[in-house]
Amino acid sequence: LASPTDSLLAVLDTVIEHSAQREAILQRRVDELKSAFRTSHAIPRQFTLSRKIYYNYHRLQLDSALHYARLGVQLGQLLDNPDSLVKAQLIEAEAFKCLGRHYEALQVLNGIRHDVRHPVSPSYYYQYHSNLLSLYEMASDNEDRQYYQKLMKLYRDSTDIRGGNDDISLRINQGEILKTKRQYQEAVMLLEQIRNEHPDELQHNAIFWFSLATSTR
Repeated sequence: LASPTDSLLAVLDTVIEHSAQREAILQRRVDELKSAFRTSHAIPRQFTLSRKIYYNYHRLQLDSALHYARLGVQLGQLLDNPDSLVKAQLIEAEAFKCLGRHYEALQVLNGIRHDVRHPVSPSYYYQYHSNLLSLYEMASDNEDRQYYQKLMKLYRDSTDIRGGNDDISLRINQGEILKTKRQYQEAVMLLEQIRNEHPDELQHNAIFWFSLATSTR
């Protein structure tokens, strides 16, 4: 009979093998998309391909993913479509955040025009607060932590003024604020209240479910 250690090693070997196969598949997909990008001369097509390359590279190599996220912003600026540009900017901010470059992520978010932000407001609010939260958690002393906690409160208050307390994304953001204060029970109560009031609207809201899952500790 195999020992527990042998069984565990066999499982690990299988996981590693599957991971390598997955990476090979993703790399082939990236190569195909990059080839299509090089042969395309239409900006809308290049813009779409840059996003697809980003999402595939995001699971392989974050530095390369960032390159195509920034390229997407450059292409988005050439399109006469503000919604496309703001989506590209959110992708760029996400790439910076995943690399731990939170200041740069906030700079990108600050550059998004207010008048085109509403359609993507849940993602915008989540990313903005998430970067502030990361800086708060990374702070090396109490003074810095208090500074970022103050920024999060100011940000929450400003979004309340713009959107009102009944806006779903803003209330989810308030749940995130409670988490920073380690008030997990209060955060869960708020998020459960939102879920009871808006069950259909939240069915496919990944930001809400992530927030609720990370509040349940």
